[in-house]
Amino acid sequence: MRILVLLTDAFGGHGGIAKYNRDLLASMCSHPQVSEVVALPRSAPNPFEPIPARLTFRTDALNGTRAYAASLAKELAQFRGFDLVFCAHINLLPLAAFAAARFRSPLSLMIYGIDAWTPPAQLARRLPIGRINSVVSISETTPERFRAGRECGARWSPLLPNAFSTSAFAPGTRP
Repeated sequence: MRILVLLTDAFGGHGGIAKYNRDLLASMCSHPQVSEVVALPRSAPNPFEPIPARLTFRTDALNGTRAYAASLAKELAQFRGFDLVFCAHINLLPLAAFAAARFRSPLSLMIYGIDAWTPPAQLARRLPIGRINSVVSISETTPERFRAGRECGARWSPLLPNAFSTSAFAPGTRP
């Protein structure tokens, strides 16, 4: 299985969504049926953490909107398709929907919070909602607000909340 992931940041990123994306990409890469995950990040201002095996992290997508579009165009031009297109941020949905249509692949959308609560004003950002096959969220509130006022026949996946490393957040020695 090959997966194309469009995302804001992950390795080399900072903040909660970047950490979530790193964990998500590592999990995808560790699945025994996944042969390759190709990730197109929009931003990576920090040094990269170790990249998991089976992850192709397209750093040519990092230099602005044109570079991101060119990197995606390279993937779209390939004859090897993807079995899943995973959109890790709602603002990238128009591009992800185009890629999913090109490869005739299912499209999955990850929604986090306030960015997905209000339907977008631009038609180009509203249209791809009908193309989504499944939606994943980190909270119960976000899917409720996302569904309000939208025609979305996507399958709703179970919640996939934020995770944390028990080795990094374990109780210390007693004072």
